[in-house]
Amino acid sequence: MIIYAVCYTQNEQDVIESLCRYYTRFCDGMIVCDNRSTDNTPHILRQLAAEGLNIILADELREDRVDFHITKQRMAQMAFERFGANLVIQVDADEFLFCADGTNPRYMLETFNPSVEYRIPWRSYVYSREPDDNTRFLPDYFPQRASEEYPQFYKTVMSDMCFRDYGCYYTEGGHAFEPRDAAHRQYVPVEHKWPMFYAHYPIRSRYQAIFRAVRGGLEALELHGNQGYQHNWAIEKIMQTGGLSAEDVAKYSLTYTAGDYRATGEPVFDPPKCFFSSEALRLRYTDYRLENEATLLRAVVKKAYEITGDLVKHGRHLT
Repeated sequence: MIIYAVCYTQNEQDVIESLCRYYTRFCDGMIVCDNRSTDNTPHILRQLAAEGLNIILADELREDRVDFHITKQRMAQMAFERFGANLVIQVDADEFLFCADGTNPRYMLETFNPSVEYRIPWRSYVYSREPDDNTRFLPDYFPQRASEEYPQFYKTVMSDMCFRDYGCYYTEGGHAFEPRDAAHRQYVPVEHKWPMFYAHYPIRSRYQAIFRAVRGGLEALELHGNQGYQHNWAIEKIMQTGGLSAEDVAKYSLTYTAGDYRATGEPVFDPPKCFFSSEALRLRYTDYRLENEATLLRAVVKKAYEITGDLVKHGRHLT
């Protein structure tokens, strides 16, 4: 079986090396498309590829920002058609696939029935301290997770059979997929797969928490509805105090995926059991000191210009 991971990323310099080193340990390759990052993410990706990791940099696939899920679909298509993948794992930069018993995830992936859509649950891990060792695998910093998921989210994996025979495509976010012809849904049953899970690390530092909150708030201006609800509390805190304390960041990370801002209980100590050694996942190109005010301002200003440009392009105005 040939297994590929695909990832669409922007401004993830703290986690991208950990992600790539991890997935290339059990996948045959990884396709990464960077969406014009203003931080060190592109440089890290180039260094990893030059080192010899099987990382395909596919920035030419990116679409307009509002259509990033189309890019993800094209990356999966590349994996299936150009590299002969039998199974594609679509991940964001903050999602790490583990087996609950600590075995190599590949062993379980190779047992998947190609006619089934497998949806693998998230486990949300919470901020506990600032990363400070540039060689340390980032998930090791965060051994606590939310005691419950409210609501429970999943991420899907796709087989070549589902892609080829039923024209399946990812729904937005990659939480599920659908056949092109709705009548084919009966031939692609859904199975919620456990004991595999995605360890999800949405909030990993004070710098990254502020950037995520501001970016989420800007995007909510465009999306309207209930989009961006998880950022409101953090944005209000930043407006009141001029920043986020360590306690604020921990609360933000705990409530990030909650549907109504409710904390999902006290976090529990439950670090993922990793099949690969610390030495195998040791970092070489990450520098947490680069998460500074200048980097944050560049990223926020770029995002503001993107959002404003899209609103003007579609004849809408900021209020």
